[in-house]
Amino acid sequence: MEEALEWVVRARWTVVCGVNIIALGQSHHRRTNLIRRQMSIERQERAGLGI
Repeated sequence: MEEALEWVVRARWTVVCGVNIIALGQSHHRRTNLIRRQMSIERQERAGLGI
């Protein structure tokens, strides 16, 4: 029985960690996408100005 309980705890911990990692990853991607968008807009402006 103890092995089964340990497995449940481990499985639950794995799920919690996975969800946290996914949530962190999504917010991180949003931030990098915003930065990338700003950088590409700046590049387009510079290209338009011929700099």
